[in-house]
Amino acid sequence: MLVYNAAQNLQDVPEYSGLSEEKIGELVALADHPDHVPQVIQKVRALGIRLVVVPNLSQCPVDGIADWDAQGRPYIGLSLRYGKIDNFWFVLLHELSHIMREHRDAGPDCQEDQFMQNQDQEKEANDDAARWLIQPELLDDFIWNGDFSEGAIKAFASQLGRHEAIVIGRLKFLHYVPWNRFAKSHVSIRDHLEDFVLKDPV
Repeated sequence: MLVYNAAQNLQDVPEYSGLSEEKIGELVALADHPDHVPQVIQKVRALGIRLVVVPNLSQCPVDGIADWDAQGRPYIGLSLRYGKIDNFWFVLLHELSHIMREHRDAGPDCQEDQFMQNQDQEKEANDDAARWLIQPELLDDFIWNGDFSEGAIKAFASQLGRHEAIVIGRLKFLHYVPWNRFAKSHVSIRDHLEDFVLKDPV
């Protein structure tokens, strides 16, 4: 209810008129630097999606949620549970996939939760987020090359127009890079979201 109520209280959000891959592509073009995060929040809201950001809630450890309110308006809640740029982008795009594909009652998305409320929808949203961030064929070519040095990763990220943490996060998920490597690359975006975070959640 926290996210739902906060979404209801957002002002100056236009009517939702649909979400396309082209519009998502315009958002992802900003995934190269943490300074763009506030602009991304504003652009999502400008699409008619009521996006709210909440702190890390210990009693409800989730990354994101997407659904429609009683008036049929889409809303998204993002948590600062991790607060890193790569997590922010993956979770945001995952939730945008739910909206674009009109997955109703998608439920909260908790990355450690082994139980998926709808496995097909969750897989579809995960696949969308992954390919929107890094084109699969380009990732396959990079992996085939086999150079996972910091320099090679940064060059690949620059080629993609993505922050290096996004590439590193994917390589870690796919077990090509150990989880304890390049930790400093996973920069925080908490300060960039300070003006958007819901204050004093109940």
